[in-house]
Amino acid sequence: MGKKTKKSTSTSELDKPLKSKVIKRSEVAQKLKNENDKLAYQKALEPLMDFYLEEKQIEELPDNFIEPKTELASNFPHGWVLNVGSRNPTQYPVKSFTAEWIVPHPPEPNGQLFFVFIGLSNSTDLIQCMMQWGRTPCGGGQVWTIGCTHVVNGNPHCTSPNLVVNPGDNIQASITLLRQEGQALTYRLQINELRMDCLQAIIAPRDCSVVLESYTIESSAEYPPDNYTLIDKIRIDTIAGPMPIHWADHSKYNPDGQHTANPNIDRIALWYHGLPNNPSNLA
Repeated sequence: MGKKTKKSTSTSELDKPLKSKVIKRSEVAQKLKNENDKLAYQKALEPLMDFYLEEKQIEELPDNFIEPKTELASNFPHGWVLNVGSRNPTQYPVKSFTAEWIVPHPPEPNGQLFFVFIGLSNSTDLIQCMMQWGRTPCGGGQVWTIGCTHVVNGNPHCTSPNLVVNPGDNIQASITLLRQEGQALTYRLQINELRMDCLQAIIAPRDCSVVLESYTIESSAEYPPDNYTLIDKIRIDTIAGPMPIHWADHSKYNPDGQHTANPNIDRIALWYHGLPNNPSNLA
């Protein structure tokens, strides 16, 4: 087990489910439908730059504060760069989706923004437990943080606070069904001691995903120095029992070496650098 995470909320707040808050700057963090539309991406980031300027006026930011990049490298993939998914093949809804991983060493700060997460989704909704490097209006910075988000039609509908974590910390993430009304399902998201109940029900989410999502990354050197992050102890259950898992790889490979390796149904390695020599022998 790693070190305990630093709390950014009081103990009393963590003793009860968090009431999610609506993000007013939803246009900033939207997932672009056309990820090749560079102009749209830059336009979406304009409010984020305003957010940074506002923060500088009201907060004492560190001297080494790095503003986010606003342009994408044309020769490097972005969005869901590594994306491994399994669709629920049964008629029963997903009851729980759990996984663990270790926080890697920090990358060299360069204004980059990327996430590692497990998520459950349908065509309009995505609920996710995520680890983040970089700052957004939802929180974060040039540190590792964890949090939970419910995205609707590409826009954050509600989000939890962010908690700072440290390299070597053990992350335990879970998506758990709270109640069901027909096909309308309400879930609780929990990542370590932080938990959030979704404010809005989701209609029959079937897609379970393990993802490395990144923006403004120009080379693999801007990822952590670790070769990979191992998403381990993956378990997915429906209300009727274990879900049959058949992973499909939808990753955007590139010459810099980002790849996935999933030798078993219960572990997936998200590789930042190079190719695995022996993907069946991961630590």
